[in-house]
Amino acid sequence: MTKIEKDGFLCPKDLDVYFRYLDNSQIGELFLAIFIYERKGELPEWYEAVDQCLALVIAFATYKAFSDRMNRRYIDKVEKRIAAAKERWEIYNREILKSEGTKDAT
Repeated sequence: MTKIEKDGFLCPKDLDVYFRYLDNSQIGELFLAIFIYERKGELPEWYEAVDQCLALVIAFATYKAFSDRMNRRYIDKVEKRIAAAKERWEIYNREILKSEGTKDAT
């Protein structure tokens, strides 16, 4: 995952469908795992464990897919804005050079 500096993160509302299959300590594990994933990009140790609660793993996988999708959208938007700014700057510079060229010719 590309590390993006953000002040916070979103959590999809439909993640709560898994809560009925988790006890309070597992919900705490889930949110801690989400926080660490968002902060450091690290997967929890139990993510690929065979003996782990399936609902916990699926809930995290659901969140991870959501987060990765949102980050990809954000990166795409930033890249488009950068490209548009570069294009505007190039047009501006061409206009400046063109106007300076006509001043020298007079």
